[in-house]
Amino acid sequence: MNIKKKDVCTWLIALIISFLFLFRGVLPSYFSDIGLTLIFLIILSLKLRHIVLSKYHLLIIGLICGLIIVNVVNVFYAEQLSLSLISISYYFAGVIIIIIIRSIFNTHKKFSILIYTFVSLVSIVALINNFTYIMNLANGYSNLTLSEGATLRSVGFYGNPNNYAILLNLAIGILLGYIVLSFNKLQSNKRLFTIYNLLLLNMVTSLFLTLSRGAWLAFFFMTVIATLLIINTSLKKAKVNTSFVIFTVGFFIILLFVRGINDLTEYFSEQFSMRVGHAIESGGSGRLNIWSESPYYIFDNVINFLIGIGGNQFIHVSNMNHVHNHYLKILIENGVIGFTILIFMLGILVYLTLKREALTKKPCLFIPLVGFLVSSFTNDHLIVKEFFFLVALILNQECLGGKNHH
Repeated sequence: MNIKKKDVCTWLIALIISFLFLFRGVLPSYFSDIGLTLIFLIILSLKLRHIVLSKYHLLIIGLICGLIIVNVVNVFYAEQLSLSLISISYYFAGVIIIIIIRSIFNTHKKFSILIYTFVSLVSIVALINNFTYIMNLANGYSNLTLSEGATLRSVGFYGNPNNYAILLNLAIGILLGYIVLSFNKLQSNKRLFTIYNLLLLNMVTSLFLTLSRGAWLAFFFMTVIATLLIINTSLKKAKVNTSFVIFTVGFFIILLFVRGINDLTEYFSEQFSMRVGHAIESGGSGRLNIWSESPYYIFDNVINFLIGIGGNQFIHVSNMNHVHNHYLKILIENGVIGFTILIFMLGILVYLTLKREALTKKPCLFIPLVGFLVSSFTNDHLIVKEFFFLVALILNQECLGGKNHH
């Protein structure tokens, strides 16, 4: 096969961008941000006159800039200036990611290369994580992909199970988006159907081992949406994929071999019960207590009501943990104005992914978007790089038009 230099460059850039996302937990501080900024500056220097942004690109970037402005105004009222500046940097990173994806992956082929690279690397990380988890059960082996505390949790190369779960749900949602729109064709292409199933099961297994309750909930809703979309394609008969069953059975046979059936059952029952029980007894690790305090900060005075207490200020002024609900976080820290901007932006993204044309393009990006919308009720996920990566994919898919073939 004749591989063009441009294709090699596209694969390389896709690999670098995916690497900056997947391994930022083990990279030096701000290495990911610096890397993305350098790519952005190179693009500006080489393609300044050739970057074409659609009206939706401009609209979303304008709304993000609106959130930046709200946070800049809040700087004058913030008790901890450094935290406000970090909050502003999140949004700048979002704009940079959107422009990078639009500038480089501006054809169907390049767009597919980016998604293929990202999902493949996430699956490789998940496979490594699943292997190390089994090794830990077998002989206590541990490394940076596992977090050992009250419970043993997979963390990938993030250092945090909840952040790793965001990455997994994004990749799982994208893969489900492909499966949904190709389900009938995949029934006749056993090889591709097998690959998709194995990738999916591998990442779902790693997601379960993060023990992230919010991620489980998001995955449940993504699965429900994917199932409904499959049914809507007039599916008459679905075949059972034998490789999927073999992989599932094989994985648990290995677990049984290294721990024994009684020990394994007791182990996972204890891990699962501890997470669920803790959620019930402590209100989701104290989330209900934190949320109950939110009205005080929102309605304390007119300034707080309109523009909030400032980006990332809640953790400082409340002496508590993070808000663990992005919608409340925005309402508290950026006020009604910031909250309105966010809801408007999310509304546009939902519209773009539910348009008739969008539901014929691969992948169906409404599925991973649902994952973020749901998980943001239990964590602060609408400001992370993975979310802006998804936003960039949605805008790019809208801009490309037509069917995006895999």
